[in-house]
Amino acid sequence: MTAAEIPKPCYGNDRDLPSLFHTIGRIRNRLMFRTNSHTIIPFLLGGAKDVNRGEPCFSLQNLAQTPQQLLVPATPLVAELSLGNAAIPILDDNLRQEVIAFLGSHYRGRQPAPQLEKTVAGLDQLLDQASPASDEAILLRRLQQNYQQFGYFSHIDWRLDHWGCAGDIDGVVAETFTVPTPAIEFFTLATPPILALQLLANTFPSVHFTLQYGVEGDGPVHEVRFHPFPPFGY
Repeated sequence: MTAAEIPKPCYGNDRDLPSLFHTIGRIRNRLMFRTNSHTIIPFLLGGAKDVNRGEPCFSLQNLAQTPQQLLVPATPLVAELSLGNAAIPILDDNLRQEVIAFLGSHYRGRQPAPQLEKTVAGLDQLLDQASPASDEAILLRRLQQNYQQFGYFSHIDWRLDHWGCAGDIDGVVAETFTVPTPAIEFFTLATPPILALQLLANTFPSVHFTLQYGVEGDGPVHEVRFHPFPPFGY
């Protein structure tokens, strides 16, 4: 951690993820934009400040809010169900293969709808075996309700589908959030937040956003350019 990074009261509170995501490591993201930093930075921060130092507190919740009901403990069962209901976000081929290799047998790709319905029905059998008032039974009922209401078991599969990564921002380079700035730098676990940043591009259709990302360290850097989806377009 460099001296320029925000300390952990703001970040690192969203690390209740399957250990596989930690094994892959952190992704260093550099999001570049040439204009409108005076508008974009406040929008990304949503007015939040680090409670101890008053520094910027960037959260992907400001781009797409995770339904509160989906926030459940990341138990092995939750991880298995969630990874069976989420697609690995669009990445460069090398990083995509690296992510899939680390996830190993835990990730088989998003299962077909009939298989997912059987999986949900199978939770009834686990409920029959659990004590009705136990934490296990409470979690199982919550997972069933989540899938019926949202089509997701937990925050993990929801965030992979809406953010492109399973966890929130894991740290930032503080001085890049000072206006004016041509780019911001921040960290996520395992994958970059490509889908969340597409929402940002949709919100500011006149701004050209480019993301450079790679596994923290000396690995290769990859690039994605964002274009606003309709109804904005060009």
